[in-house]
Amino acid sequence: YEHASKLLVHRLACEVLVPRVLLERHLRPAAADVRKVTAYEGFKEELYLTDFQADERIYGLLGLDAARPIVTLRPPSFHAHYASDEGNALFFDVLRLLRADSSRQIVVTARDAEQRARIAAICRSNSGVVIPERPVDGLNLIWHSDLVISGGGTMAREAALLGVPAVSIFRGAPGVLDCHLQETGRLQRIESAQELESMLPPPPRTARSLPSRRTDLVEFIANRILSHG
Repeated sequence: YEHASKLLVHRLACEVLVPRVLLERHLRPAAADVRKVTAYEGFKEELYLTDFQADERIYGLLGLDAARPIVTLRPPSFHAHYASDEGNALFFDVLRLLRADSSRQIVVTARDAEQRARIAAICRSNSGVVIPERPVDGLNLIWHSDLVISGGGTMAREAALLGVPAVSIFRGAPGVLDCHLQETGRLQRIESAQELESMLPPPPRTARSLPSRRTDLVEFIANRILSHG
């Protein structure tokens, strides 16, 4: 995320690997020192998406009905450097909108115990809201969702790269990579819950094809790391 300070990391690193989109659209225009920078094609999330295997057991683990719509909702962090009252308010507005339709199953992946307790108190009367108590297989949850709404960057990008309808409710300064996904039609960004209404109900899950495995990217990154051994 280019809007967070990484001066110390850059100073101590032998080499800095970044997506080419970030190099060309942010670092060069900002006249950054790119002498240590090596660009790669694609996204860092593609490194581990290469090993992803769909597993329908996620339905049973979370008590979900595969025949009903599933919306995965990732809250923003309430304490991170990008946290804002505006972002938190948008999250709760979206949660309120989703809860209004009992046909939906909503999986809220809270970030910590405090956040989970706060959301659980609001959703106590909604049997269709699932708030996992333990970490779950996030990629499989995304893959088996009809729609993913995220207050952070990683889960939104994962969904977009897997070809799952993805919406960002992140209210901080948008990152170049997220803007690129938005421009290429793989990610939508909203500023109010009302904008989400036109996206509901999400298109039903159909036979999805996994994206091409980026073994070339894995090999490239591994070789760059090993070159410093």
